[in-house]
Amino acid sequence: MVIDNQWNWQSVCPPRVVRSLFAGSAAGGFSFAIWYVVQTAIAHGPLYALQTGLLTAIGVFVATFAVWTLGLVAFGIGPWWVFHRIGFRNLLSALVLGFSLTFLVSLSLNSHLAGLLAPTLPAGVHETVRDAHGDREVDYVLTPHGWRLVVDGAAELGVIGAVVAAVIWRTAYKPAFAPRNAHVAERLEFG
Repeated sequence: MVIDNQWNWQSVCPPRVVRSLFAGSAAGGFSFAIWYVVQTAIAHGPLYALQTGLLTAIGVFVATFAVWTLGLVAFGIGPWWVFHRIGFRNLLSALVLGFSLTFLVSLSLNSHLAGLLAPTLPAGVHETVRDAHGDREVDYVLTPHGWRLVVDGAAELGVIGAVVAAVIWRTAYKPAFAPRNAHVAERLEFG
């Protein structure tokens, strides 16, 4: 294990953890709001996205900020603490953890935990969810088309989770010291 002396790993205190969680939640809300506007522009055109998507994006930001905060507290603090304790405190570890946790939580929720939490329908009642490309769910069980959509959506959210993790990592592990003009100091010292 390599420890970089420029980072003060022990300086992560509770106020910095709280600040990091809120910074990550803001990054998640902002990233998701941008994703929403882009998806709206793709689906309905850029003019529609500018007319209605930007205003709606503010509401999306507020809602997703709350969801990211709850998600980070419920699913992120424990794994982050374990990674911190065993020494995985670098950016790559944060990105992998952020992508993986977001991907798995999204996949689990959107697939009804792979059908384990699907409600049971009364006898003779069937329910099908379709889109333009075919059936997504039949009686709360995902079809292959539905699984593809759920995995694609989880991967997209996983990328946002990696962004959130990078912001949290940067906020939590702020450099202990960083010379302001290192190149000037080096030139003066050796020059």
